[in-house]
Amino acid sequence: MNVVKHEGVYKAFRVTGPTNNFLGLSITPNEPPSVRCVQRNLPGGGKCEIDEAKLVTAVSEGVSIAKRELQIALFVEQIEYVPTDTPDYEAYFDLAKAIVCSAASDFK
Repeated sequence: MNVVKHEGVYKAFRVTGPTNNFLGLSITPNEPPSVRCVQRNLPGGGKCEIDEAKLVTAVSEGVSIAKRELQIALFVEQIEYVPTDTPDYEAYFDLAKAIVCSAASDFK
């Protein structure tokens, strides 16, 4: 999975035919008091498909697994997503895990 860093945010995409998932994470070595969620709207809008609570849960689980595997203390400060993307929370789990694995080298 390809992860890019742009203006301090790690971003990953999954596009498989008719389904799309975008996830951006701001990663920090210090535990923030809370996690902010930011919707990134695309031109044309559309109906919000993403359940933010389920998104946060999927991202948190993916980050936890990656941190345990890498034995590193990293935290999510902000989650960016597109509200009209496909509500595939397993995909967000995978994207979050990939982002932390990629970002880890920046914090060693």
